[in-house]
Amino acid sequence: MTETLPRAMPPSSAGLALLAAADPPDAGAAGSGAPRAGGRWRVRAIRAGMAEGGVFYPDDTLRRAAPLFDGARVFARSDEDHLADRARDARNIVGRIERPEFVAAAGGAPAEVRADLALVQPDGPVGRLLAAAAARGMTELMGLSLCARGRVRAEAAPGGAYALAVREIERVDSVDLVARPAAGGALIALVEAVRDSARAETEGNAMNETAKTNTNAGADIGAGTAPGAAAERARAAALAAARAEARIRVAAAPLPEAARARLAARLDSAPEAELAPEAVDRAVADERAYLAAAAPEMNREAARIARRAAAAFATAERPRWVAGVLGPTNRTASISPDVNDPSARAVRFEELVEAYSEAAAGLVAGGVDLIMVETVFDTLNAKAALFALAELFAVGERLPVIVSGTITDASGRTLSGQTPEAFWHSIRHAEPLAAGLNCALGPEALRPHVAALAAVADTFVSVHPNAGLPNAFGGYDET
Repeated sequence: MTETLPRAMPPSSAGLALLAAADPPDAGAAGSGAPRAGGRWRVRAIRAGMAEGGVFYPDDTLRRAAPLFDGARVFARSDEDHLADRARDARNIVGRIERPEFVAAAGGAPAEVRADLALVQPDGPVGRLLAAAAARGMTELMGLSLCARGRVRAEAAPGGAYALAVREIERVDSVDLVARPAAGGALIALVEAVRDSARAETEGNAMNETAKTNTNAGADIGAGTAPGAAAERARAAALAAARAEARIRVAAAPLPEAARARLAARLDSAPEAELAPEAVDRAVADERAYLAAAAPEMNREAARIARRAAAAFATAERPRWVAGVLGPTNRTASISPDVNDPSARAVRFEELVEAYSEAAAGLVAGGVDLIMVETVFDTLNAKAALFALAELFAVGERLPVIVSGTITDASGRTLSGQTPEAFWHSIRHAEPLAAGLNCALGPEALRPHVAALAAVADTFVSVHPNAGLPNAFGGYDET
């Protein structure tokens, strides 16, 4: 399935990180030591890999898209206006993107598009804000996010997660300065001014040279300062960089927004030892385990709420039923996340069974009338769910079960490669009340695949398609 996005992936666009000031901040009048904002910043326009919101950016897509960033306008907007793509006003123009270039992946770092951010008013509020944030190691408080238009396709991303892969970026509408970019974003290096306004020779040298001007207080921090002060500043800079990297990892974590905010707030005051990548990954895993442990309770309470709502609207002529849904998870049991190791798996069958057992037990305890195993993109995942349900029903009441797969593109197959007919024969042993298809395609595109399923299934057939693909104006013609 190929989807055209009318507004360019605002909720899942990759954040732009400030890399370095190409124009050094002014030293002000000679000998004054007063800081001045830089007029040109080196930025990361977009980074390959998984972005927030489950959108995956392949290297080749960024390679082709790099020239499209040239001349893109940069606006200062609230996160809400950016995500809704509204309030783009000439009064909010910050500058424009220039000299974009694709940087291939190397040394473990992902591929990215780098560019210059040229400010309209280098000494204006935004220019001063960027310079002050860089000087104080606080650039993680802001970043830049992309508003573009392109085509996406549902497929498995590295790591086994089910994602929307951006196959083509067709147009870059703008780049927005926001408080929370989707991919994190952090200052990596800054070329600072010297008192005679001389420019640093290279971006790389700036990371190794001692800063000539203290842009925090206007005092020298070079040879005239005690070694202990310089060491303290170095430690502070390292701590700020570690915090920025930790925020990037947390922003990319598959956690609910509230959980990410809670974890980010804790890391903001954590000591450096807790900011190492391994420590942050453990903290994310602990947060996920905490949420997973609450799944039965959340499902039980959700089912009870739905049960009360159904009872309020039920009549003798039109009873209301509550379906408890078991989704596909964000892992695939039959597809390798590593192209170099076909035997690798992101999850084991037993782990899926355990997760589905806990989720289903909560739904049943809450009073659902039936269970729907839906949006099946990997039939082995669905088999784990059906196995978990069989064990649950063996010790309690058996509920009706509906199994619904999803066709991911025009090939007419699930993500794991099955046709509707093969999908049915893989799950018919569970004797579902109904078998069907949902999501991914609109009614018109889904119709022939439903017909193919209906031709072989010896049970009821269900269908609940999505709204179809958006048109050029962001509307949906099939709804």
